[in-house]
Amino acid sequence: MSNRDLRRDIAIAALMVAISACDRDDPSRYVPSAQKSLDNADYGAAIVELKKALKVAPNQADARFLLAGALLESGNPRDAETEARRALELNYAADDALPLLLRALLLQEEYKKVVAEPDRPLMRPVARAEVETLRALAHLAMRDEKSTRAALASALVADPSYTPAKIAQVRLAMAENDLPRAMELANRVVAVAPSAIDGLLLKAELESALGRREETIRTLERAVEIKPDDVKIRSTLIVALAKAGRVADASRRLAEVKKSAPNHPRT
Repeated sequence: MSNRDLRRDIAIAALMVAISACDRDDPSRYVPSAQKSLDNADYGAAIVELKKALKVAPNQADARFLLAGALLESGNPRDAETEARRALELNYAADDALPLLLRALLLQEEYKKVVAEPDRPLMRPVARAEVETLRALAHLAMRDEKSTRAALASALVADPSYTPAKIAQVRLAMAENDLPRAMELANRVVAVAPSAIDGLLLKAELESALGRREETIRTLERAVEIKPDDVKIRSTLIVALAKAGRVADASRRLAEVKKSAPNHPRT
């Protein structure tokens, strides 16, 4: 179970208790449905159920946090920001709610807001690493390499094994046009975290930029093995195969994508 799933399950359990205490005639009947929807990645349905729950108990921080996460996953970072702020105002754990808020701001390209957001006490080192990495990404988007480097250093002091911070270091080296350094860092990431999709995709991007076509293909094939339902990754592999002159392999892969995702825009 991932840390994010664990946070969600704890919030669901707390919410059920809180709503039951608030209204025993109409208690937590929406919560199991929301839980099921979240488990199935049906974020639209979860949003509906959580909003119903909040009509019963509007000041429940747990529901606000879960709603913020569902909104973010459904592609609505603006409303996710609103709910994450409300969760923090209701004293939801900053370890969980602050990173969620910063991710929502990043997706809105509100980079100045990310770095200006007031800091809060955080209990877990991984939460501090996540917050500093998100701030680093905002600095990087604003082309402030010095601040990016400082934030990533803070992230890795908090949690030296935090993979997203190491992936951000790859992005920083790429932004500085130091491709050999970026390649070295990407190889380190994949060696330690071979299933890190972002690391694999960055590695493939670098290999392609350096003209290493067969290495690019092997890296993308590994990414497809990890996320076989991701049409975007499979499409990237098809393009790489075509560029390498492996037309038959590209055609075979394309036929597989069309069969498994016939209505996808990329097919």
